[in-house]
Amino acid sequence: MRQRLLPLLAASPLQELAFRQGEFLPVFVAHRLAQPEHGIRGHQPEQLREQLEWLRRHRWQLLSLSTALQHLEEGRPLPSRSVVFTIDDGFQDQYDMAMEIFGDYDCPLTLFVITGFLDGALWPWDDQLLYLIHHCPLPALNYQPESSPDSPPLHLPLGDEEQRRQALYTLRDHLKLQPNHQIYDEVSRLYRLAEVEQPSGPPRPFWPMRWDQARDLVRRGHHLAPHGVSHRILTRLNHQEARREISNSRQIIEDRTGFSSSLFAYPTGRSQDYGQREMALLEDLGFTAGLTTEPGHLRPHHLTGPQRYALPRFGLPTSLADFCQYLSWIEMLKDEWRRLRRR
Repeated sequence: MRQRLLPLLAASPLQELAFRQGEFLPVFVAHRLAQPEHGIRGHQPEQLREQLEWLRRHRWQLLSLSTALQHLEEGRPLPSRSVVFTIDDGFQDQYDMAMEIFGDYDCPLTLFVITGFLDGALWPWDDQLLYLIHHCPLPALNYQPESSPDSPPLHLPLGDEEQRRQALYTLRDHLKLQPNHQIYDEVSRLYRLAEVEQPSGPPRPFWPMRWDQARDLVRRGHHLAPHGVSHRILTRLNHQEARREISNSRQIIEDRTGFSSSLFAYPTGRSQDYGQREMALLEDLGFTAGLTTEPGHLRPHHLTGPQRYALPRFGLPTSLADFCQYLSWIEMLKDEWRRLRRR
């Protein structure tokens, strides 16, 4: 029932009426294409095509993020059926996704890339954890962080796929809360604890896109924007390290592609991953907006004052029903409820 009802409601005249009551823009963030044989959870190509086909069939406007923000900045009304897509990180399969799926629907993307990853200088620490957990031969992993030797050790069972998935989430969340300046050293230590040989570079399922491919995306009308140099959590770095992560990543994109962006997406983007310091850094460095992964519609009031450095995005869901709910006035009402509760 829900699978049929939500797409109907998102395409109904109620959508137009709700939009006239207050503009709202769904901004989605996509990550990887699914590769279950490598432990990578993500989007199935046929599901992405189903969502994009639904948007085209119901005459939604596929806008670039910069175009949508420019409309809101200038006080020009958005089309009432507008949607924005972004992608985070910069993996090879994301280039393929941009070219072969979003390209078929003339959908502009903003790709927030980890510049050290595209430079070949590193393999993002959180994706190394996925590889490590997927390949660990042990029945359980016992982990005691070097930075907090007095805290209780983590006991992470690895008996089946669900336990491995939960172990990955637990380990990621734990490391996000630790000081991040030495996080890549800590990941190397985890390889030894897990009895997994650390690859010298990312294996094929974790390859980054190349800079020539990034330039190709720009030529085709997509935008590149910084997502940090190393994907470390900014709130877990000191002031100078956080500033370098932001400013250097923008400069590297400009040096490699000639494209300059005033948009930034916080690594992992949860509420605890950025704060007043990070928002002030973006403003001081001349950025016009910061993107989070906190759910919610983008509204005109978000671009007044410091809120412009904490813009919401929905994680792109896999089901058409969930996708249509995020598009619709139903989710707008949920936005209002969340806002009232915060007050």
